[in-house]
Amino acid sequence: TAQVLERTVRAFNPEPVAWTALNGKRINVLRASLAGERSQDKPGTLVVIERLRMLGVTCGDGNILALELVHIEGKNPADGAAFFHGYRKRAGSVLG
Repeated sequence: TAQVLERTVRAFNPEPVAWTALNGKRINVLRASLAGERSQDKPGTLVVIERLRMLGVTCGDGNILALELVHIEGKNPADGAAFFHGYRKRAGSVLG
């Protein structure tokens, strides 16, 4: 569920760190929160959260987990707004 994942991100920060992958690149999730929105997309799908102007991921319970601070392999950590502006065209991609 989104709630379990949000708690996992908090528990795994700073180590061992919660992470996922997108197009073969590791993405460390350093801070996340419940977006308060739902999605019909497949779990793991990157979605746009318009009211927050950030990206999130659809969870198994249908709720969306907002990605507030991420560290993409080979780049500097990015807050939710920077990640949104750089990766919003990848919305619909499935993390894994």
